[in-house]
Amino acid sequence: MKKGNISIGVAIAIVALLFAGTGIALAADYDDVYFYQESMVVGTGLVMVDKDISTAPAPGPGWLYPAHNLETNLHIHGCGDYEVDQVLKVVIVKNYTQKGNITTIRDVSQSIYFCEDAEMTFKPVALTSGSMTLIDDDTSVKWKEDLCIKNYQIDTAMRAKYTDADYIKKTIVSNVSCVEPYALNVDKLTKNKETAVHGYGIAKMDILSTVSGASHIGVVVKDSSDPHITMIRVSEDYIGNFTIEKNMKVRIDKPWYAIDDDDGDWLPCPFEADLGHDAEFYEGDC
Repeated sequence: MKKGNISIGVAIAIVALLFAGTGIALAADYDDVYFYQESMVVGTGLVMVDKDISTAPAPGPGWLYPAHNLETNLHIHGCGDYEVDQVLKVVIVKNYTQKGNITTIRDVSQSIYFCEDAEMTFKPVALTSGSMTLIDDDTSVKWKEDLCIKNYQIDTAMRAKYTDADYIKKTIVSNVSCVEPYALNVDKLTKNKETAVHGYGIAKMDILSTVSGASHIGVVVKDSSDPHITMIRVSEDYIGNFTIEKNMKVRIDKPWYAIDDDDGDWLPCPFEADLGHDAEFYEGDC
């Protein structure tokens, strides 16, 4: 499997190229791997995996310390055969040198990268610990997995969710990242001199899955000026036996004079359809 294994050296090179394209020269002092985890698990039994990663937004006025909270949340529960390779990497670059040899110390780039190759097959499993039965044939839970990523810098959330699954085989890669805008030295004598460089945020998810169960794919992009306004909403639900391939990406520029990014909990994960309620296009069961 091992599809997501990116070496630390490659990650540093990617970040360096990223900043070269925006005119930022990286200083010698920076943080690279804030968190890195590579996992391979094979076995049969009860699985409960919960991973919640959130980068803290920077305090201060938006033109000086723009906030850029990123989130990746993964939850896997189920019983049966389980085989998975996972890579989770968080990269934070703090220091850079502006034109004019001015060194600024703040988080100027963040990213959360996740890659998973997995195969899960449900079957009742009896597990005992001493005299206590943990799982038996009547209480065994079918597979469910929920991956939600959020980029508050661009007000975007994406989700891939599977529930009540007898079988899941999938490869999924997600990334949320941001490059902060920054201001250059202002030369008042030269009106045409560039005084600022825009930043940008990215939310990206690539999915290839074969599922026997319920699948949900969702995307939400909010208006940066009013979180109550939804600019883009994608909601797809598949119940049964399906092979799903999706490549989704949102990239939005961020001007250097932008207002502070909200670091609250207002950005929801896209939610699946509720077939228990009346809906405009719902016409009944299959």
